[in-house]
Amino acid sequence: MAAFALLGAAVGVAHFVSLQRNVRLYLSAGRLRHAVALQALRLALTVALFAAAALQGAAPLLLAAGGFLLARTFVLARHQRAGALPPAAP
Repeated sequence: MAAFALLGAAVGVAHFVSLQRNVRLYLSAGRLRHAVALQALRLALTVALFAAAALQGAAPLLLAAGGFLLARTFVLARHQRAGALPPAAP
């Protein structure tokens, strides 16, 4: 069961780290195809994780979602420390 939490965290880190790359691609001239391809890959990986977890039951799905959200918190905090994001609003 804990494997789903770890898998959720790993997919979450990949999802949110690639989100930054995705934004840069969308803002770059002539990189729209790459941006759309990365977006599709990111979403497909996330959907595959949650679909596989859901097939195993509610507990694996909740563990995967928890790992995914913890990864989001970790990635956002890392970017804030690096100065890539403004501080969170109170």
